[in-house]
Amino acid sequence: MTEEKMLALEPTIVAELDRLTTLIQANQTVQRFQAIEQTVKQHPEIAQLQTDIEAAQKEAVQAVHYNKPNAARVDNQVADQLNQQLADNPLVQEYRAALYEANATLEYMTTYLQSQIDGLDE
Repeated sequence: MTEEKMLALEPTIVAELDRLTTLIQANQTVQRFQAIEQTVKQHPEIAQLQTDIEAAQKEAVQAVHYNKPNAARVDNQVADQLNQQLADNPLVQEYRAALYEANATLEYMTTYLQSQIDGLDE
């Protein structure tokens, strides 16, 4: 295909890509993930756990830097416990499941599009 024809098709392709983006955003799995993601971002307990984890990890790094292995071990244990609390949170578990489903859906769409494009070359 000549460059002129490709340039002429570009507005059509862009319009179709915009339409595809709208369809993906309207997908139930994607919408469910986005809703759960928003809830997680606004959840104060989860935000506090994330802040506490970061603080414990920073303290562990500082303890290693100042050659305090016992303090580093304790700080790492605290960070591990907080990470486990975060992982055990039902909302986080729901978020991870929704993320997995949305990712699987998008991977399927990508694979399908790629196979259709590859079919054009044949």
